[in-house]
Amino acid sequence: MNTNLLPCILREPFLNFREKVGSLAHGVAKEIFAGLQLNADLLSDIHTRRQTMTVNYYPPCPERNFTYGIRPHSDFGSITLLMQDEVKGLQIRKGGNWIDMNPRKDAFIVMIGDQIEILTNGMYKSVEHRVLTNRSIPRISIACFYAPAEDDVIGPLGKFMSKRTPLMYRAVKFGDYLNHGFSKPLNGKSNLMYSAIN
Repeated sequence: MNTNLLPCILREPFLNFREKVGSLAHGVAKEIFAGLQLNADLLSDIHTRRQTMTVNYYPPCPERNFTYGIRPHSDFGSITLLMQDEVKGLQIRKGGNWIDMNPRKDAFIVMIGDQIEILTNGMYKSVEHRVLTNRSIPRISIACFYAPAEDDVIGPLGKFMSKRTPLMYRAVKFGDYLNHGFSKPLNGKSNLMYSAIN
């Protein structure tokens, strides 16, 4: 990102925020991979190479049953760190039900993305989530996405395959996976079908 495009007053705080959140994401990734007894240093480096941030503003909508802030989806990358204001809206799907994620000012929400599901051959699931608008109050969040580089090829590791757990995903270049995801509307976890073995 060309930080010269930012207003001077925002440049230094933004760079500090990006660096600190990037370090946090790298640490979270390292713990995930260490917990799986994998090469945590290598994999955390790979899965946090690409950093993207979005600031989301959701205006109030009195007819919230007719619109989403963001449609149901899973994130295409590896890890998402989400910082929210105090307004509810984020929901995750668990067992077919939508569960509210209550906002906390002192914490990030960590969500596993599709690349971790692919890498673990489905052992760790990416988080399907959506955002509902609030009837009367606007909502703001900052989403920090971490992923492999576009040329990195991600596929299941042999450790996660056996006779009882056959290969579920093929290895694909992350850039191709990303482009496929952005070429169509968000629709649950459907982008995983791009890598799935039928």
